This record gives sequence, C-alpha cells and structure tokens, in this order.
Amino acid sequence: MTLQERLKKLFPEQERGFQARIARACKVSGATVSNWLNLPQKVSTMNLAHAEAICAEFDLDIEPRWLADGTGPMVRSAGPATKASTDVSLPDALRALGRALAGADDLSRLQVGSLLEMWIHQPDRYDEIERRIIDLLRAPVTARRPKGSTTREEHQ
Repeated sequence: MTLQERLKKLFPEQERGFQARIARACKVSGATVSNWLNLPQKVSTMNLAHAEAICAEFDLDIEPRWLADGTGPMVRSAGPATKASTDVSLPDALRALGRALAGADDLSRLQVGSLLEMWIHQPDRYDEIERRIIDLLRAPVTARRPKGSTTREEHQ
C-alpha cells in the first residue's frame, strides 16, 4: 500500500483546510503535503516524526510507523507490543489465517473462532491465545479430530 493509499484510507473525506492542518502539525510546506497525498512516483514514505504529528493532530489510534512507511500493524495494540504483533501487518495476518483455515477441518475452524472471540474480550491474554491458535493450525488434522469423527473428504 502506498503512502497515498494509506492517507486516503485514514482520510477518505478531506474537509476544507485539511492540507493546511497537516502542514501546520508537521511544520512542512503545503507543497510537501500535496506530494504526500498525490505523488506516489515522487514520495513513497514520510518521516516518522511527521506521521506521529499527524496521528496526534487528528487523534488517530493507529501506529505512526504504519503511516510513515507501511510496516507493522495499522492499529495500535491495546496491550504491550510483542514481536509477533509488530512483525506482521493486520491484512497480512488475516490472509495467513484465512489460508490456514482453508485447509483446516470444521472442528479446528470452530476452535479458532472461539479463540478469536476470547481474544476480543480478553486482549490481556493475547500472547497465550496467539500461541494456541498457531499450535492448533500447525497440528496435523488427524491430531485435532476427536475419535470417531471424519472429514468431509472421508465422507465422499
């Protein structure tokens, strides 16, 4: 995702004076802000300090690093940052989860769904829940299936 796409995602509707507000917050010229918003061939990243100023000015609950260069998660973590939470962006993590679930059996999908719901309501247990999801999806399907159950392929 380009800097311009990240800015458009955060500010789909730009009110009058929007560019001037960013320029004041970042202490840069209006031309610099215009480049950030409109010239992907000229500008692909912004200084982290500028991204932090924009997040503060607009009271955004996003990671300034994501805005600055597109790395790391977009949304700020509710709890303490972990290595896993800063290494992968949310869209990348969701795509990986989707691929893993596509090859999983129904029981595993239900278990992952329950763990994700637990994570929503208990973000302080993020590390434990993340480990359980990874372990669950790495285990061979036969190890996850209760005795006597079969997969859809075995029914056919």
